[in-house]
Amino acid sequence: MPIQPPGLAHKGSISLSKETTQGTAATGTANVRYPLISAPTITPGVSMVESRSMNPNASTPRFLGQGPQQPRIRFEIEIPYEGFEHIIRAALPSVARAAGPPVVFTSKEAATDPFSYTVEADLGGIPTGKVNQMVGSRLIELVIAGRVGEMLTAQIEMAGMSITENVTALTQPTINADNGILWHHALAANILDGSGVAGADIELNSFELSLRIPHKTDRLYFGSVQPAVPVRIGNAPFRWSMGMVYSSHLLMNKARTNAAAAGGIELKFQGGTVSGGNYALQMKAQNPVAAEFAQEIPNFDLITQNVTWGLAYHVGDASAIVITTTNAGAALP
Repeated sequence: MPIQPPGLAHKGSISLSKETTQGTAATGTANVRYPLISAPTITPGVSMVESRSMNPNASTPRFLGQGPQQPRIRFEIEIPYEGFEHIIRAALPSVARAAGPPVVFTSKEAATDPFSYTVEADLGGIPTGKVNQMVGSRLIELVIAGRVGEMLTAQIEMAGMSITENVTALTQPTINADNGILWHHALAANILDGSGVAGADIELNSFELSLRIPHKTDRLYFGSVQPAVPVRIGNAPFRWSMGMVYSSHLLMNKARTNAAAAGGIELKFQGGTVSGGNYALQMKAQNPVAAEFAQEIPNFDLITQNVTWGLAYHVGDASAIVITTTNAGAALP
């Protein structure tokens, strides 16, 4: 019988720390820590090299060797009003902070290489004070989603150089007080879906903003099975999907003729009070291009329409998308 207690999901968390030197584990206190919706998917990405020479003595290979590794961590969190700016910066590394109050972080794309992070996954305190640690980590996908009746969530996938288990954790900061973003925090005046219809007349019931950040993750060289720090490559396929009730507010022609109304697409969520104002999360893309459109007619239910916009670079914003968070957060390290 096992004598150690099992890992308990409710005791788990995940933390991020920007690295001073790419690929070298951060030290001191982690930058931010999040509770998890579910246990993270962690893989060192091990592989095997199989000898191609035929074995005259048997049908099995004569030799099997260790192959390259492709470390990954994928996790899901409920989005907080305070602290989420760390995740956003991993995707959109150009950040301006207005001290306020309230504090406003404005995040955009950047031509420079993104920052690298040390990611620590605490799997229920097993063993106590130890974590799985991935160094040289870069964010390769961020999906922000919301549905009626739920809190906004974020799915994050990061690729790195190596994952080591049973590492002594960095000093862990306190998890921010419960400050989740609910669907009904959306401000009607800031609901833009590309139709040009006033937000109060748009019956939005779901959205998904997908930011994929392509990286070269298999930078392998002689002498090591572990890759070097991932490097940003290629164009980023940003997509923003919205689902809403089909009414006199018609979107098909806007999508078919690729004629999104001026102002593009936008969502803004506003929470409780913070010094000098209110907590807020705002997402805005001013150069959307229609990628998909569909109508669904479920039997004896409301007809819905779903549109997906690709997000192209906007010269005025110097970014395909601008994400702004308003809170009381300290300057980012």
